[in-house]
Amino acid sequence: ILHILPLHHIHGLINGLLTPHFIGAKEYLIHSGPEQQVTVFTGVPTVYAKLIYD
Repeated sequence: ILHILPLHHIHGLINGLLTPHFIGAKEYLIHSGPEQQVTVFTGVPTVYAKLIYD
């Protein structure tokens, strides 16, 4: 799971930290791109629009 939203936001806290923790996923806090293959990418519409148009 690659989650880029801040953990102080409800989406970041629940979908990015707590849900993966409860299902037993490995969690890493990183400052650069992931070294492993990403299977899930979470974000909000603003992030997806920026990825498409930039």
